[in-house]
Parts: sequence; C-alpha cells; structure tokens
Amino acid sequence: MRKYGRISLITIILILFTNIYAAPAGKNFIWKAVKEENTIYLAGSIHAGDMSMYPLSDAYWKSLNESDAIAVEADIYAEMEGFAAAEDKEDSGLTGSLISMLGKMFYADGDSLQNHLTPATYNELNTFFKSFDEDSSPFGSLMMGFGISKLKPGILALVLEAMSLQKTNLQPELGIDYAFLKQAHHRNQPVIELEGMEQQLTIFLNMSDKAAEYILNDSIKRMKESEKELKELVKLWVKGDDKKILKMFKDTGVLGFEEFNQEFLISRNNTMFSKSMESLQNYPTLFVVVGAAHLLGDDGLIEMFKDAGFKVTRL
Repeated sequence: MRKYGRISLITIILILFTNIYAAPAGKNFIWKAVKEENTIYLAGSIHAGDMSMYPLSDAYWKSLNESDAIAVEADIYAEMEGFAAAEDKEDSGLTGSLISMLGKMFYADGDSLQNHLTPATYNELNTFFKSFDEDSSPFGSLMMGFGISKLKPGILALVLEAMSLQKTNLQPELGIDYAFLKQAHHRNQPVIELEGMEQQLTIFLNMSDKAAEYILNDSIKRMKESEKELKELVKLWVKGDDKKILKMFKDTGVLGFEEFNQEFLISRNNTMFSKSMESLQNYPTLFVVVGAAHLLGDDGLIEMFKDAGFKVTRL
C-alpha cells in the first residue's frame, strides 16, 4: 500500500493564465474503463481553478454526454445554487442540514480546543488569528466572542486552507467538477453523490488529536508555500502530467499524518469505487469526476478498476 505525504492539506482537497481562448495543451485528465456492457469515464478534477484550464477538450464533454449519469464526491453545484436561493425562501430544506453541520463544528459540555492540542500549538494558533484585523478580515472575526477556543481542530484546518486559497486566483466556480455538474443539471442528467458534503466534513471533525496537531502546525508553517503549490498543481493538471501530480503526494517521511491519510484518501477511494460499481446497475455508462489524487497511485481508482477486470485507456 503506497502512502502519500502532505504538501499542504488543500492541495489534496483541491486535487484540486496561459491563453484563455485556446484549449489547454497536454494530455486529457480522463480515462475510459470498459468491462462487458459497462463503461466508466474517470475524470480527475481540481476543485478550484482558473481560466487557464478552459476551454476543456471535446473528450470531456463527449464522455459526459454519452453517459447515463454523473457521479461526484458531492453535488457542490446544487449546494451552492441552493444556498444562493435559500434567502428567498422561508423553508429552503437546507436549514436543518446546515444547522446540524454547524453544531458539530464546536465543542460542547465544557470541552474546548485547548484540551486537544499542546500548549505550544494552541498559543501559536491564537497568535496567528489575532494578527488579522477583525474589521477587514473574515478570518480575524474568529477572534470575536469566544475566539477559537470552541472550534474543533479540523474546522480550523479548513479555515487555514481557505486562507491559502484566498491568496490565489483559484475559484470553486471554475473547478472542473463544478463545470461538469452545471452541464449535467442543465441537461437534467442524473447526479450521484459518492459521499456528500456532510460525510466529507465528518472526516475533519473526527480526526484524532495527533493528526490535528500535525495538520494545524504544518498549515501555519506552509502558508507561504501553499500558494505556489496550488498554482503548480493547476499547471500540471493543464499539462495532464499525472506522474508529477502523483509525485506531489508521495510519502515525504513525515510522521503523524498517516492516520488522516488513510481516512482522507484510501478509505474514500474504497467508498467511491464501491458506490460507482453499485451505480452501474442503474446507469451502465457512468461519468465519474473526483479529485485527481483519487485516481492515481497503487490505491487509486484507475488501479482499482483494472483489478476489477476493466480495460482502462486514457482518452
């Protein structure tokens, strides 16, 4: 089993301008897996992008149009459209889910962040967030009220990575999966969620104190490098350089992150594979688009479908 080291957490999550009027040069980041009457298209996504990734080649759109359904990690298009419309509705159907998710982000019953981190890490986090102007930064506002003391470490890790993303020009609305989902919804194509946003959030909420300690320290230390890494990831995706992308995720020898890596990548790959296989019963031709990191490596979906007897070719 191959392990993957951490360059920065969001690089894993978002695996995810040249000339914006020309299609990106390089290989397509999509594979076709065929077994008997079933066909699965495996597209690797970066969840936030820029215009250097567009327009996508015809291979992507042809594969999507030929498919009976699209399968994604989470239907972010529906979520974003739903939240945008929620303020115009008295009962959007999202309120209960949102409240439930928000409630899980905070410690209760006298517990606090300080009980789950070393004093050094806790003090460093406090100092870090206090450095932001509460009047000009949405991140500085975390220090208002009870500060960060009641937030769970996984949520703070997401906040730190959002801060890294804010430094770039990358936008979720230009993410590859978002583009495909928008097309699918407009065509009323069935959408299958392989996980869902709440299940993804649970991974961060349930991480061990040991993994949280490592992630939070590493996120602060790598804040400057993360911007460069994210932009490099986009360039590699545009080139279709799967070997170099895979190299970004190879084991760096850093201890303390293996447990989270197992939950964040390998366990999720198994879930995505199983649900994709189940979906073939109703949708013989399936377009699967997930973070690029989930396709690659010995434990990636490409190898998993090969092991299941599918003939896999790159388009």
